[in-house]
Amino acid sequence: MKHLLMALLALAQCCMINAQTPTIVNEKYYGGSGSDLGQFLTSTNDGNLILIGHVNSADGQVIGYHGGSDIWVSKISPSGSILWSSCLGGSNDDLASSFAYDNATGNIVILATSNSNNGTVGLNRGLTDIWICQLNGSGNINWQRSFGGSSFDRSLKIINTSDGNLLLSGFTQSTDGDFTGNHGQKDFYLAKMNTAGTLLWSRCYGGTNDDAPLDFGSTLLEPVSNSYLFSSNTTSGNGDVSSYRGGISDAWIVRTDVSGNITW
Repeated sequence: MKHLLMALLALAQCCMINAQTPTIVNEKYYGGSGSDLGQFLTSTNDGNLILIGHVNSADGQVIGYHGGSDIWVSKISPSGSILWSSCLGGSNDDLASSFAYDNATGNIVILATSNSNNGTVGLNRGLTDIWICQLNGSGNINWQRSFGGSSFDRSLKIINTSDGNLLLSGFTQSTDGDFTGNHGQKDFYLAKMNTAGTLLWSRCYGGTNDDAPLDFGSTLLEPVSNSYLFSSNTTSGNGDVSSYRGGISDAWIVRTDVSGNITW
């Protein structure tokens, strides 16, 4: 069955006190004849909207499809008109996991997991890589880069930091390529870069067993300036992990300083 990428562009005219039924002002459907799914929607500094999803269509409103699953980024007006759209990815599956929007510049950074090494993806080191791409306010690529090794590497979250940089999280099963210091099996991974895509630092966190989120999600925060917090799951009792209680896995929360050093 065809899934449509849908954005509800609605101003709900409702009063919670009187429990009135919200009224849909406008709704739009986007996509082609394949399976197209919506993921994220955010407002822009010029009063429009950015819609992010993934597409498996090469027709309809989808232009520039590369194959597999592509990341589809579109800027749309409040009335739902497409101002521009861009397909990101290559001939294999490329799926967005998070984004960070810069309200000052209008740039948007897409964090994804990529299995491609062509199209708009410059490099793949094996299996899946963490891929990051910055678009300007017109939808053109400013820069893109991959973090990967020879095994499975997956993206999770990205945030703007208070010092004007970017912080991304993921997990890696690789012990080569960009991932030095892997403790064993799946490690949690942080990388900080500036807004030009230059890597400032990166680090693997974990022990000799799996230290990656299960299917219950993960969080990346800057609770106070220059201090970062992430959540994951762990099955390790060594390395960076202490007080593991056993069972299938434990919840694991880590706080770091601005350089990625563990504070607790």
